[in-house]
Amino acid sequence: MIHSPPEQPPSLHPLTSAQIYWLQLELQARFGFPLPRAERWVQRGRCPCCDHRTLYYFASSPTRVRCNRQNKCAFEITTRALFPDVFGGPDAWKGTCECQLPPA
Repeated sequence: MIHSPPEQPPSLHPLTSAQIYWLQLELQARFGFPLPRAERWVQRGRCPCCDHRTLYYFASSPTRVRCNRQNKCAFEITTRALFPDVFGGPDAWKGTCECQLPPA
């Protein structure tokens, strides 16, 4: 008996360069990140939960923002949850801490 491969979920489209640029500007404004350099990670954003400058995200694909203090704070949020209009609608993701996010 020949088995067909399981149905694959729809592939996620990678972010366009315009979306990446816009997300970097918004993250800079909202969390105080420095301007991205030629580094792999953008670091030193201000965490809304612990108020330390320990937030970071992957520069070439800013889809998730995390606090580096995983044992004490563990704040993490997706850019899809922060900016649902960029990704085409609301997202049901819930954050890992009960703090207030800075205003948009």
